[in-house]
Amino acid sequence: MVVSGGKRAPRGTVLLIDDEPLILHAYSRALMRTSLNVIPTGDSQEVPALLDRGGIDAVLCDLSMPGLDGLDVLALVRAHDVDLPVVLMTGGPTTAVPGVVGYLHKPVDIDVLRASAADAVGLRKLALASRAAHELVGGETLAEVSGPILSITTGTVATKLLIAGRVLDGLGRAALTVADLAELRPDVVRLHPALCRGIAGDARRREVIGWIAAACEMILADLVAPLAPSPDDEAALRAMGVDLMQRVA
Repeated sequence: MVVSGGKRAPRGTVLLIDDEPLILHAYSRALMRTSLNVIPTGDSQEVPALLDRGGIDAVLCDLSMPGLDGLDVLALVRAHDVDLPVVLMTGGPTTAVPGVVGYLHKPVDIDVLRASAADAVGLRKLALASRAAHELVGGETLAEVSGPILSITTGTVATKLLIAGRVLDGLGRAALTVADLAELRPDVVRLHPALCRGIAGDARRREVIGWIAAACEMILADLVAPLAPSPDDEAALRAMGVDLMQRVA
């Protein structure tokens, strides 16, 4: 059963798994109040069927449960969709596990719970939007697209998206994955001019950049267009939540 996040348009859907009924109820209510849809379950055996239904943007799961524990759930999620982020909740010590984007220590502070859920959903949405952006400009020549479609800045270090071992698009550059984003934790996401060019009259480009903007808001990253296109394009970018424009004389 999906529990709606209220009257506002939902920002995403979280699968919440905990075998303690009171905790499951309290955490579900807390997440719903941040305009997230929640699929709560106290039975980890239901996870395969819930994943098959689709529509899930992040998984928050207790680590220690009867039947399938949190690591079992992680393995199921990875087999289903490598870009579906998993956050594990535990009252004990933690060790780094590949595929886990974060740990929450019980009892979880409600504000931390909400922030972690929003962050996980935002990581997924940015990864999917990155892929869509690469597909959108994939038909342009290498000369026209001379850099990564999305680039990121973490702290003071600029990092390009050519990440060894990742799946590359037709132009030989990597699209972001959730694992990449969870490791890099961008403070700034910068759009390539090729993606922004002509957006005032291109509904698909506006849609993709809108996805990126929404994801950046959830992971608390600034969205930047490094070059100002036409005045109409600039106005369209600002309307979609681009925080900073850099105009080249």
